[in-house]
Amino acid sequence: MPHPYNSRYYPPMPAVEVALGAPEADFSLGPLSSIIDTGADITIVPREYLVRLGAPVVASGYLRSPWGERQRVKIYEVNVRVGEHDLYQVEVASELGGHEILLGRNVLNQLNLQLDGPNEIVIVLAN
Repeated sequence: MPHPYNSRYYPPMPAVEVALGAPEADFSLGPLSSIIDTGADITIVPREYLVRLGAPVVASGYLRSPWGERQRVKIYEVNVRVGEHDLYQVEVASELGGHEILLGRNVLNQLNLQLDGPNEIVIVLAN
């Protein structure tokens, strides 16, 4: 299924819809727009979504921006659905003020994605 790039950015950014669920629960939140961020080590989810899911905190750590700034974050465990792919017990970092999900390499490396830049679509392929 093709997912259109997010045109709120210039140039448009690769994006896919995801669903989220707490461990041992259904995918109860979604579809939600998420940005594909191959430069991010870990997936980042707005804290409001994690609270709504009742997702458990499993660790804490730091995120570093591209400019070197560090921010302390909590790490939660959730299930992530991308297309037909269900990923379980995925560690995600919380973001206090954000409103977008950034799919980092801890999720992206489990998927077979095709970025079609000229047509501004992302295709999630079968593994």
